[in-house]
Amino acid sequence: MAKAHAVTNDLSRSKATKRPHPQLSQQFSPFRLIQPNLRKWKETSLQHTWLSPLLLCLAALSLYLLNPTANNPLHACLFLSYAGPDNAREQSESILSWNSRAQYAKGPADILFVSFYALVFTFAREFLVSYLLPALARRAGIASPGKQGRFSEQLYTALYTLVSSIFGIYLLMDTEILSFSSQSPSTWSLSVLGNMHLNTEIMYQHYPHLVHSPLFKAFYLLQASFWAQQMLVLVLGLEAPRKDFRALVTHHFVTVGLIALSWRFHFTYLGVVIFVTHDASDFFLATSKLLNYLDNPLQAPYFAVFALVWIQTRHVMNLRALYSILTDFETAGPWGLHWARQEYKCRISQVITFGLLAALQGLNLFWLFWILKTAWGFLVSGGVVKDDREEDD
Repeated sequence: MAKAHAVTNDLSRSKATKRPHPQLSQQFSPFRLIQPNLRKWKETSLQHTWLSPLLLCLAALSLYLLNPTANNPLHACLFLSYAGPDNAREQSESILSWNSRAQYAKGPADILFVSFYALVFTFAREFLVSYLLPALARRAGIASPGKQGRFSEQLYTALYTLVSSIFGIYLLMDTEILSFSSQSPSTWSLSVLGNMHLNTEIMYQHYPHLVHSPLFKAFYLLQASFWAQQMLVLVLGLEAPRKDFRALVTHHFVTVGLIALSWRFHFTYLGVVIFVTHDASDFFLATSKLLNYLDNPLQAPYFAVFALVWIQTRHVMNLRALYSILTDFETAGPWGLHWARQEYKCRISQVITFGLLAALQGLNLFWLFWILKTAWGFLVSGGVVKDDREEDD
């Protein structure tokens, strides 16, 4: 027994000698070697918020260039998918065919396109707002860092909404939804800003809209990317907070929901109307703020123009779109739920669409109150236009 006990003690001592030293195990731990680099990368990314999305975009482009064909899974991230038979050859031979006769269908790969360009918009916004546009603000004489940031954000918004409004109006006129001369008894005149007419029947006559021109599809999916990125900006707190932050978050969630549902269930013509009405008013809102930051003497009359555009687009045109859901939605084009034919224009979709657009209209009325309050403050103060929603610098 004594010998056995001695042997056991010897084995225990030998095992103990084989155990690695705690300091040595910590010294050569891979995680401990990587941890400082991860901490540095985190600090760099927070300081330069454009860097991570840029590297991800460059990585995707590099991997695609290894095999720049439609067989590469990353092709769906960079270019439109589901080209029709008439455009299959052209798509494989060029980056993107804008042939008006070409038609593109829809599918799950569109999510990849939206996700990639949301990343592109993230880089573009952060780089422009953080580096390029503040230099313009300083040259314009804006000294406050807070106002420089606000100026940059509004200038970025103005640039984007100007381009998107131009393309959106072109698509509305190309589909004959929007015209400047009444051609149908069902056409509604929008007389606040001129002889514009909105024919809402066309939005539903040839439903379902299963295929679109490359310009139409690119416009719609890029808008989805932009709004998804804007929602990410709010959630991550990349923009300075405003007093209407909750309303703004609600607006973005409703907008993204409308975009996704309208694309999936083929109500895209109605979607373009909503895009244009909001982008056009956002352009005038952003440029009105720019004039205010610059203390431009034209800010007062321009604010009046902005208010008219807001009422025209977000209320007159949007209320007309809401009314069409109660009327033309059921009477123009096919009616009923037919999954095999991808026809979803039925009572359920009518209620959901009306509810979401009504929620959007409620938010727009809330902001109209702020606009009128700002206008009243201008009259009382004797010429100072101030957006009460913004926090003081």
